[in-house]
Amino acid sequence: MNALLVKDEDLRNEALAQYEVLNTAPDPVLDDIARLAALLRGTLVALIVFVALVAVFDTAGRIVGFNRACEIASGYDFATLLGRYT
Repeated sequence: MNALLVKDEDLRNEALAQYEVLNTAPDPVLDDIARLAALLRGTLVALIVFVALVAVFDTAGRIVGFNRACEIASGYDFATLLGRYT
C-alpha cells in the first residue's frame, strides 16, 4: 500500500475519532437529522455515515478493496485477502 495513502488514512481516522461517534449509543439528534434529510429528499431512508472500516466486495462476494483500518482491525493485509470470498 502506498505510504502516503496509509498516512492519509491514519489522519482521517484520527480526525474521525475526535467526533466521538464511533461505537456509541444511538444519538437522537443524529436520528432527527437523518429523518429530516429523508423527508427533504423524499426518500424512505437517509443515513449519516462516519466511515472507519471500509471493505469492498464484488457481486460474487470476493474482497476487492480493504482500507488500512480494516487491515489493523483484522490483522490481515489487503494483498492476503484480495479475491477471497467473505
